[in-house]
Amino acid sequence: MPGLDCVTNPELAYFRFHGRNEEGYVKGRTSPKGSNHDCSKSEVEEIAQRLRDVEPQVQRLHAAANNNRSNSAPKLALRLLQILSERDELRRALAIKQRKPAQGQLF
Repeated sequence: MPGLDCVTNPELAYFRFHGRNEEGYVKGRTSPKGSNHDCSKSEVEEIAQRLRDVEPQVQRLHAAANNNRSNSAPKLALRLLQILSERDELRRALAIKQRKPAQGQLF
């Protein structure tokens, strides 16, 4: 199913991420089998980008990782926090660097 991230209320955006075990959903036909999936690095990056795209449009942004089996949800949440924190740290470092030119440089 294609994703559509549409802000309907600028006060709050809410994302709830479930596992992407397509085979588990189709063959197992149960939520625990379908959510039994560890996201790859590219999948986590894609999810992080979805959050970044919506964030400027809302006052508050909430995200929940959900699964009914194993530890996939907490691992996804931790990896998302790490990726989003790295970007914030890079943004702060660039802002500081842009305010303080290196010695001998005009810009």
